[in-house]
Amino acid sequence: MPRSQTRHGDFTGKVKEQNTVEHAQEVQERAAEMAMATASIEAAKDEVIDLTAPKPAPEAESVGDVEVSPITVEDDLVSFRVNTTLEQVTIGAGNHYDFVEGQQYRAPRWVYKHLDEKGVVYH
Repeated sequence: MPRSQTRHGDFTGKVKEQNTVEHAQEVQERAAEMAMATASIEAAKDEVIDLTAPKPAPEAESVGDVEVSPITVEDDLVSFRVNTTLEQVTIGAGNHYDFVEGQQYRAPRWVYKHLDEKGVVYH
């Protein structure tokens, strides 16, 4: 039968045996770290990132003796996912966005249409 332990005088064999045990422990620890990281990434992809900028509430104006309240119209917002990671994308003047593949976003329809024209939106 083959030996499971190294011989008494085999220094190289003993070092190899010790390194094998240490490496197996490191592999197990790293596998646990990767499992936790993967779980947190998957959980983050379920979160919806809202790209709509908060707008201040319009103020009422006085016109003569009458107070006029402005009418507000909500932007046409859509939810979508992108099929590739995009960094520092400029859509419109002064609008810079970062997109992560698979992440769900909520943004105005014009942002969605631009990304869809480029072929980076999941359908």
